[in-house]
Amino acid sequence: MPPIPGAPYTLALSLLVPALLLACSSGSPCENTLAPPTSGYAFTDNVAPSANPPRGLLPSQVPQFVGISWDDNSRVDGMEWALAMAAARKNADGTPINMTFFMTTKFIAGAAITDPRALKTVWRKALTAGHEVALHSVTHETNKSSDTSRWTEELTGTIDALTKDYDANEQPWDTSLKSGPGLPREQLIGWRTPSLATNDLLMPVLKAHGVWYDASLEEGFQDDQDGTDFNWPYTLDNGSPGDAFLAERGSQDTKSPITRHAGLWELPVYTVITPPEIRAALKYRVNWFDEASGKITGFDFNLLTHTLFQMNKAEFLSTLKYTLDQRLRGNRAPFLITLHSDYYSPEFTYAPRITNAERRAAVEEFLDYALSKPEVRVRSYKELLDWMRSPTAMECP
Repeated sequence: MPPIPGAPYTLALSLLVPALLLACSSGSPCENTLAPPTSGYAFTDNVAPSANPPRGLLPSQVPQFVGISWDDNSRVDGMEWALAMAAARKNADGTPINMTFFMTTKFIAGAAITDPRALKTVWRKALTAGHEVALHSVTHETNKSSDTSRWTEELTGTIDALTKDYDANEQPWDTSLKSGPGLPREQLIGWRTPSLATNDLLMPVLKAHGVWYDASLEEGFQDDQDGTDFNWPYTLDNGSPGDAFLAERGSQDTKSPITRHAGLWELPVYTVITPPEIRAALKYRVNWFDEASGKITGFDFNLLTHTLFQMNKAEFLSTLKYTLDQRLRGNRAPFLITLHSDYYSPEFTYAPRITNAERRAAVEEFLDYALSKPEVRVRSYKELLDWMRSPTAMECP
C-alpha cells in the first residue's frame, strides 16, 4: 500500500507548540503523554481526516490510545463495576485509567430502572474519580429525521438534567428530577447520538451550545482500510469520509452525508476487526456479515446481543485483542470502543452466548492485555482530544 500523504493540520496560533520527543531508556515504560487540558475552545481547529498520525509524527512515536466509552448508564451495579475495574489498574506510565460515560438522563427521571438517587450519586462518583461525563440525550428516541428543534431540546435537556444541583438527602426513587448529579457545565463537552441515528442538522446545534466533539459517525468500513490504516480523529471542516462512504453505499437509509462544520471535532465510532478464524461462525449467524473484511460496528450491542452476532466470551475477547493488534502493527489510530455499562449488570439478559460474569471477564482481560503493551494509554475522549490538539511524541524501548 503506498504511503498516505500528510494532511493539513491547522490549529489556532496559540496552540502551535512543537512536538516533544520523550525518549525513554531501554527497559523502561514509555513516557507520560498527557497533554495540557483544553479549558476553552472556539472551534478554530482544522484537522483533515488522515491515516497518518498528527504533526508528521511516525506511528512508532505516538501512543496507542485506547478509549473506552459507556453509553446510557442506567444501572448502578454496572457503573460501579466499570469504575472499580478502572480504579484497580493504571497505565504503564503510572497515570490513571480514565474512561468516558455518555449519559442518558431519562434514567434519573421518569424512566428510571434503578433508584435515581443512587444513580446520580454514582454518576458524580465517575467525575470525581477522573472520568469524563458526556451527553447522550434525554429520551434516547431521536432518529435520522429529527429536526433542529428536537436536537436542541434533547441536547439542552440533557445538559440541564446533569447540571441540576445534587441533593444528598433526596428521597429514594424520586423521579421528579428536582435535583440532579450537580455536574459542572464546562466539563460537558462531548455528545453521542443514540443508536448513531444522526443527521446534518445536529452539528450546528452542538456548536451553538458549546459541545466540542461528536462521537456518532462511523469510520473504518471503507473498502481500502483494514484496521491498520483507519483515519485518526479529525474536525468536520471537510465532512466525514466514513459517513460519506456509508451514505453512498446506502447503509444510511435516506440520510444525506454530514457536510462541513468548521472546528467541530469527530471522535469516530470505529469498526472492530474480527479474527479470521471466527468469521465463518459469525456469517452463519448474520448472513449480511462481510466475511472478507471481518468488520463490525464497534459496539458491544452489535457484538453480543441476541439480534446480531451473539458472540461468546472467546469471540468477544479475541475480537477486541485482534483489533488492537491491527492498530499496533499499523498507524496506531486510536482504538475507541463503545460499551454499555448496563450490559454488565446481572439484570441484562439479551446476550445469549455469554454470561454476565463472562462479559465482565472479557472486558477486564482485554484491558489487562492492552495495558501489557508499553505504548498503550487508556484515556478518556477528552484526554485524547487534548492530545490531538497538542500532540507529543514518545519512543518506547
